[in-house]
Amino acid sequence: MIQKLFSLLLILAVTVACGEKETTKPSDFPELEDGQMMLVCSEGNYRWGNAEAGLVNLRSGKEEWKAFSRKNNRPLGDVLQSAAFWDGLLWLVVNNSGRLEGLDVADFSLKKTITGFTSPRFLYPVSSEKAYVSDLYASGISILKRGENKPSGRIDVPGWTEEMLLLKGRIWVVCREREYLLGIDPTSDRISDTLFLPGKARSICAGPNGKIWVSFEEGSETAPGILLLNPETKAIEQNWYNENRDAVPDRLVSGINGDTLYFLNKGLCRFAQGNFFRYPLEAGNWYGLGLDPIRKELWISDVKDYQQQSRILRLDAAGNKIQEFQGGFISSRFYFW
Repeated sequence: MIQKLFSLLLILAVTVACGEKETTKPSDFPELEDGQMMLVCSEGNYRWGNAEAGLVNLRSGKEEWKAFSRKNNRPLGDVLQSAAFWDGLLWLVVNNSGRLEGLDVADFSLKKTITGFTSPRFLYPVSSEKAYVSDLYASGISILKRGENKPSGRIDVPGWTEEMLLLKGRIWVVCREREYLLGIDPTSDRISDTLFLPGKARSICAGPNGKIWVSFEEGSETAPGILLLNPETKAIEQNWYNENRDAVPDRLVSGINGDTLYFLNKGLCRFAQGNFFRYPLEAGNWYGLGLDPIRKELWISDVKDYQQQSRILRLDAAGNKIQEFQGGFISSRFYFW
């Protein structure tokens, strides 16, 4: 009996010791440092529930491509469309799951979930107290108020809405099924202006001196292309048309001053001061694009056949490859802080 008791105590001591060793083991999760972080949104396959948010610490090089599920011990959901910072949290917009997940930027832990959407696409902060959420199917933009767990109102719009941009006192909204951008007055939450385009709107980003870069699909009289629009005069100040009509320019991102535009058009392209340049990039199904504003580096994803993990390239401003990663499924958007 004494021998059995001694053996039991020995096993218990070893178990406790192992447990202590496990809990004190240094974590290999990337340290979240301001000015050093990149978030990668991997959409995942529609209805597969394999969306994921990845993290890379650009100083240490430490990476974690399943950061959300690993940190929060549950799957993120179905189709991670985009991300945004608002109300002190990093928000992940999970499109087909119809919800927003708010994360602590210090440790990536889940702090808040907002539901009540049809098919959310992008969250855009209007102020510290209010944000808009565009939607694929709702024919409306949801209005979020700080501290609430569901939308407090909506702005009726015609059909599918996507990216948004605040310029000259208006929130400019991409209407993917219409040949225009809508301007919303963020004070009254009402449509107040329209910028007409040659074809259906696709993507927008900030241009120089308060202007708007916008890409559009093929129209009745024009090829797909890109415009630099002045929202005050509604004048076209620069343009580029894809005369081959083989692709629609997408994933627009611009430099700090807005005068250099990067985008995808069956490969990585640049447009600046009226000059178009196509990077001599290797073959790939190029789908996602991001620009690190601090390091002035480009990030681009090759989603292959959409059923394999993405290949992600880190490039310098000249397009030379610095590094290559294996990301999540259908890696599409990159965010830096």
